Amino acid sequence: MSGKLMLILGGTQHLTAELATAAEADRTCLQHEAVRHQLLAALFRAGHKPQDSSIVDVVRPGERGPIICEVLPAGHTSYHAVRAGAVRVREIGQVTGGTPERLHVVLTSPPDEPWIPDLVEQVLDVSVVWPSATGWQGPGSSSATGTERLSN
Repeated sequence: MSGKLMLILGGTQHLTAELATAAEADRTCLQHEAVRHQLLAALFRAGHKPQDSSIVDVVRPGERGPIICEVLPAGHTSYHAVRAGAVRVREIGQVTGGTPERLHVVLTSPPDEPWIPDLVEQVLDVSVVWPSATGWQGPGSSSATGTERLSN
């Protein structure tokens, strides 16, 4: 094995460990867990079977690869927090195997500014969604909740 490949593999192992530690810490937030389970329930209702993971909050098979959803802790709704969550879900996409079909950051409440979801999607190709009293909001909410095939 070349030195460069060993360095990449070692980096991937460290990244995976860091992502698992971060996921474990996030799951101590009760609001995070409530939204994560709300999303899991929406996926089950839409006929999907999300998979368990120690590094990502919600992952389900898509037609062209996994659909990955990372729930941010309560209060992480500023642009900087959402951008950091988008980078994290991109890192998760690199270590989960296969090319992700779609990446989502899930907030526990609406973003601080209405322009945040569009900018994060445009710059990082990660959609931002959040629960509301009437369902799920944000670009890509049908992909995150698995209802995209139901609305066709």
